[in-house]
Amino acid sequence: MPSLFCLRRTTLAYSLAAVLACAHAHAQSAVQQGSPNPAVAPPTPVIAPKPTGATMLARPTALLTQHNNNARTGANLTEIALNKENVNAEHFGKLFARDVDGQVYAQPLYVPNLKMPGKGVHNVLFVATEHNSVYAYDADDPKAKAPFWTINLGPSVSAKEVYITKWTDMNEEIGITSTPVIDPNSGTIYVVAKTKEEGKYFQRLHALSIATGKEMRGSPMTITATIPGKGYDAVDGKVSFGAFLQLQRPGLLLSKGLIYLGFGAHADRDPFHGWIMAYDAKTLRQVSVLCTTPDGAQGSIWQAGQGLSADESGSIYAVTGNGTADAQTGGRDYGTSILRLVQQKNDLVIMDWFTPSNFEILNEGDTDLGSSGPLLVPGTDLLISGGKSGVAYTTKRSNLGHFAEDDKQMIQRFQMGAGHIHGSPIYYDDPKNGPTVYTWSEEDHLKAFSLKDGKLNEAPIFQSEVRVPGGMPGGFLSISANGKDPMSGIVWASRPLDDNANWRTVDGMLEAYDASDLTHKLWDTQVNAARDGGHKFAKFCPPTIVNGKVYLATFSKQVIAFGLLPAALPKAASLSTAPGATSATLTATVTLAAAAPAGGAVVTIASSDSAAAKTPAYVRIPAGATTAPFPVTLGAASAKPRTATITATSDGAAVTAVIKMPAKKAARA
Repeated sequence: MPSLFCLRRTTLAYSLAAVLACAHAHAQSAVQQGSPNPAVAPPTPVIAPKPTGATMLARPTALLTQHNNNARTGANLTEIALNKENVNAEHFGKLFARDVDGQVYAQPLYVPNLKMPGKGVHNVLFVATEHNSVYAYDADDPKAKAPFWTINLGPSVSAKEVYITKWTDMNEEIGITSTPVIDPNSGTIYVVAKTKEEGKYFQRLHALSIATGKEMRGSPMTITATIPGKGYDAVDGKVSFGAFLQLQRPGLLLSKGLIYLGFGAHADRDPFHGWIMAYDAKTLRQVSVLCTTPDGAQGSIWQAGQGLSADESGSIYAVTGNGTADAQTGGRDYGTSILRLVQQKNDLVIMDWFTPSNFEILNEGDTDLGSSGPLLVPGTDLLISGGKSGVAYTTKRSNLGHFAEDDKQMIQRFQMGAGHIHGSPIYYDDPKNGPTVYTWSEEDHLKAFSLKDGKLNEAPIFQSEVRVPGGMPGGFLSISANGKDPMSGIVWASRPLDDNANWRTVDGMLEAYDASDLTHKLWDTQVNAARDGGHKFAKFCPPTIVNGKVYLATFSKQVIAFGLLPAALPKAASLSTAPGATSATLTATVTLAAAAPAGGAVVTIASSDSAAAKTPAYVRIPAGATTAPFPVTLGAASAKPRTATITATSDGAAVTAVIKMPAKKAARA
């Protein structure tokens, strides 16, 4: 019987009628398809079909918010390219850098497969700077030095105007400090910028198109607030938000159609309060305002840049710093506390709270609770947070505990770190050790604590062999893993190289550790410092790991991309196709020019018309293998003929297969 397909190395002429007549059955697992990536998306499906051992990623991973999700776990669990076997000095290192016009405090964000007007479809990296600029860069091409677009949101504020003592936490300028948030459904990135215009100070919420950088309808919105209160700066019984002295530090939160902003202070310069404000994501209309100390003082929300957290029900969680705390005696002030808030129509209401029994001592010593944000442990009712004292608190989200002698109402309180805990802990369900919480406080080692029966083991199960340099601020962490693959879990840490980063800019270091054993360091930027090192440390900013690359914000006015080095992987050699298990599928097979090395080889797959021929985004070929099959799901025939080109790329080499779909036959009269 003659072949129903006319096959060449890279071209397939496809006839729908022929496939319907084909009796060939070739078993192949279909790629699971998910809904468009929401603001807090479930993990992208990762499928490992048998018997090939190949792993497929149904769609590229996005990173749309600070520390990956609204629980602030800091974990990307769909990383199939980077693993414990290939992250080493021989195969992994610096790929390129993207230049920007200011220091980068905000964690870089990432949107895959974004259509850029007139420039095609690209993976796009978004960077915001203290010079009040936002950039959209090609996330992959080392030669793409110019951004797709950039926009400046107004003149920044000189740090010398704000910091009038030795506590110069920010030493150049103040513009965009917090990590923005992206809504992929509306194609919008939300950013808060601080400006000085004609001698006056403003903070504004901007909504920008991720495709063009242009302001969306209703943008920007000037941030203002006045509430009834007797606070230490009240005027005529009212407390007002001050754009000059308030710092919008925590990462933005998008939850249930609202953008939440948290505000603290610059080096505790009075007067200030903690503020949380909610804005309608569509209109930027201010929906609600909450002041943490309306009748008192301070109560900053800064969390070392960690974003406000939110659970599935829409409850919002925040941790406050030094300030008046009198809720335990019937007051309205919640300094040095953990808060659970609920949006009720136009009011943001504190539904539950916890204040440490020693809050007065914490306030007096500037060892406030608010230096770390709340981690919501997935699949549980647990909330874990820490503070400048190095003490960690574990409690139930459904019952934070209010106030009690010696904090006996808490699940646990223990000394987690030797110094301040900033912007962590983070969480990973490690395949070897089970649920694990990681933190790296000042003056201490990177530590892993096991979580069992609703409590943390108070002694670390592992810790790194080295400490961070003396002084501030410790290490800033993210995790990458391919689900429960035991060879995939990596803890990434950005930290000062050899100096105290408090009040000044110092050299930085990026490290990678085995998430199952922190005594096993995989790589760092100093092993080959001439190639990988030399950047300035970005305070309070964790690295972004997504789709085979690590993006590191710096104070060198650059974002640096690290990944598998050129020639670390074999090039793609050919792409063939054959009938699939059903009439609506084909099986494509990509072949490499050589066997995949230790750690495997990830091949990028793309379709020019996913409605006609849908493919997985990536296929990982296991070590020692040269080929991997993957499914192509065919769309229904349409009134006009369609052509889809499938492209497989490895190490810069691309091979293609062209699928031609004839028009749907007209029904007979």
